[in-house]
Amino acid sequence: MFEIDQFYPDEAWIFFKLNSVSVPTEQDGNFDVFCVMEASSQIIFATEFISVGSAEPSILESKRMYKQALSQTKTHPKTLIVSIEQESQNFINEALKNKVSIVTAPESALMIFIKEARDGFYNHVIRGQR
Repeated sequence: MFEIDQFYPDEAWIFFKLNSVSVPTEQDGNFDVFCVMEASSQIIFATEFISVGSAEPSILESKRMYKQALSQTKTHPKTLIVSIEQESQNFINEALKNKVSIVTAPESALMIFIKEARDGFYNHVIRGQR
């Protein structure tokens, strides 16, 4: 189990899917939103909209997300935390290239970090479309 104050700044990133319900668009279909969050501050460093037909961001999208997150902090995390329920091998591979250790956990264990972001996204984006 994780604690909200367990990590110091830039120690750990969390890779997760922000939406619980797909994001509909009129022209381009439905999307999932994947994020990289810095664990100590719960600030989202990177996002990518991925077509619902894809299980995870592509290799190129994963590289872009990693670079976007890195540009926010200028330092690689020591740890990447990912949900065991979410496909994330491409992003994991990008982290491993940079000598980041990987920790997997049930999504329920990550909720202490990601729940507020998910709720805010749902209320602002999903409910706002209805």
